[in-house]
Amino acid sequence: MRTKIRFVINSNGSLRQLLSAEEQKDGTLSIYIRHAQDYDQDGIVKKIKSQKYSIHPNPQSNEPSRTIKHTLLFSDGTYTDTCQFRYVTNGRFLAHIYSRCAPTLNPNHYDVRLGAKSEIIRHIFDEDIRGMMMFHHIIVSDPGMSFKFLHNLSLQITHQDFSNFRLGIISGFFTVPAFEKGHLLHSMTSEARTDKNAPSKPVDFIDLSSLSPQILSAHITINTIHLQNIMWQRLQEKFSKENFPVDLVESSKKMIQIIRRNPLPKTDS
Repeated sequence: MRTKIRFVINSNGSLRQLLSAEEQKDGTLSIYIRHAQDYDQDGIVKKIKSQKYSIHPNPQSNEPSRTIKHTLLFSDGTYTDTCQFRYVTNGRFLAHIYSRCAPTLNPNHYDVRLGAKSEIIRHIFDEDIRGMMMFHHIIVSDPGMSFKFLHNLSLQITHQDFSNFRLGIISGFFTVPAFEKGHLLHSMTSEARTDKNAPSKPVDFIDLSSLSPQILSAHITINTIHLQNIMWQRLQEKFSKENFPVDLVESSKKMIQIIRRNPLPKTDS
């Protein structure tokens, strides 16, 4: 019987699910995201029905390689997908899948619903994040690969081994309340397509080698800063819409900058 792993956090005393992972019979690793409700592209908003990543071992490939496919299905039956192709380099596979700043996790959509399959609950954080803005990066590697090279990032590291892959979740949180709208960045080596019969068009100037530990660490750092900047821009927009006094806005900016440099201390409560 296949085992589904549900990755969860505690927020304001409630268990919330961010994603789940399950290995298929052919060795493919499937990752199911508790996705956003809407997808906005160039002002066109669609309702999301499901969002999935699948990591394929490519056993028939002439050269050792892995394929990471992303499929976004909409409620109207249309979809978009992208692909990331990576060669196994120097006998090692290591890739970034996506980085996400989660929205508020209050909707029922994030409830933990156990099914009939054999399932395991894995906690990403030991403590309750209390509604703060949580972010995480999803990476995948060969099974058993050490992630010690990520320890210098001072982020929480959770990993789960499967037959062909090790799934890693690198996570932290910004000490401001989560917004209703999050943000997701994912890696790809081919452009998005909306027709499964259309050929995949490679993205120019992309190195198809597996990432080195140094490149992956830099990638995660850059994505964390990028997510932080996006959330900061939304916070500024919220201030301006509420017509707060300028001095209050400037004071809040300074306060948030101080909080970012000095995370909230641990408490016993």
